[in-house]
Amino acid sequence: RQLRSCEIFIPILTTNFNLSEWTDQETGFALCREIPIIPLSLGEIPHGFINKYQACPVNLNNDSDFRDRMVEILSKNPTTRKEFLNLLISEFGNSSTFDGAGRSMGWLFKCKTYLTEEQKVRILELATSNPQIHYSRSARRNLNVFIDELRSKLNPSTVKDLEEKMSQ
Repeated sequence: RQLRSCEIFIPILTTNFNLSEWTDQETGFALCREIPIIPLSLGEIPHGFINKYQACPVNLNNDSDFRDRMVEILSKNPTTRKEFLNLLISEFGNSSTFDGAGRSMGWLFKCKTYLTEEQKVRILELATSNPQIHYSRSARRNLNVFIDELRSKLNPSTVKDLEEKMSQ
């Protein structure tokens, strides 16, 4: 059921992956559905149906490294980009801590070349309404870049409101 409904297939390549008969079948099913496949390597290289893909090496002991790689991969892929960035923007808007706001803003900033103007405006609107964002020092630096870039296209009262909140 999950293979029929998933929008992306992320096989984790371990020594057991290469030994399992099921992983080849699952991979083949994902290939037939023509969904994006992003193999993650825990020391193994892709084989069989996915040997044409280069695996992304990950260190699961370093959560930050893993998340950064996934953000990079999903934002670059034209098939997953829009929906993934919208999810990232929603996560940013729901930030409940200064650190969380700064971390989410950092990921969005790394993806800024892939963000649409509409998405950037949404980021600034969310920053205006969430104090965890506009009071976050680490989020402010990157927010200022978006403000400068979009200043002429934003409602002047929105810019003024956000700049006042960020200066407190």
